[in-house]
Amino acid sequence: MARPGVFRFTADELNLNPKDHRLQYHWAETKSGTVQVIDGFKCGGCNWECDSLYAEANSRDEAKHLIEAGEIGMCGECFAEYLAEKE
Repeated sequence: MARPGVFRFTADELNLNPKDHRLQYHWAETKSGTVQVIDGFKCGGCNWECDSLYAEANSRDEAKHLIEAGEIGMCGECFAEYLAEKE
């Protein structure tokens, strides 16, 4: 059996619902008005803000699907702790 891979995602790579509680925003002024801009995420482990989410899965597509479904996704520090405890 193949060992799962580790995958990193930024907000630009994911199709998350704009109302997803894990997204972090700031307001930006544009020529067409004020808009919300995604800054990053809340970690699924510590709930702190981060700019990337890490996941372990059998493929990048599987990891992306699981993060978008809200089932996995941690900041680098929580993910490192997860991997250390796993071994």
